[in-house]
Amino acid sequence: MSASLNSRRASVQRRGPEGRKDARTLRDLWSVGPAIERDLKSLGVHDVAQLARRSPERLYRQLEHSTGKKQDPCVLDTFRAAVAQALDPDLPADRCVWWHYSRLRKESQQKAEEGVGRKREKRA
Repeated sequence: MSASLNSRRASVQRRGPEGRKDARTLRDLWSVGPAIERDLKSLGVHDVAQLARRSPERLYRQLEHSTGKKQDPCVLDTFRAAVAQALDPDLPADRCVWWHYSRLRKESQQKAEEGVGRKREKRA
């Protein structure tokens, strides 16, 4: 992990004792830059506590619906990273970045495609 990621992680305010509001902002979350922050706010997500109560998949579908455009799947990966961080302020650094979720998504797609291929082979 790079020093800049370590320092950013250390600078993020953590959730305090139970009942205390999470002081992090959306932009404190890794992978959330100005564009993703704008997207989240357009979907009614204005703070980390609201984000923690949302489904990344539903946010992605709502963004596609509200913009009328197909979104890059990396947007879904970024939403997954952001929601995971909102749920767990102590999430390991390697699970805070969107490309972690891209890898998982691609592995899942590959397994699904392999499963379809096996079913076709059995029918033949």
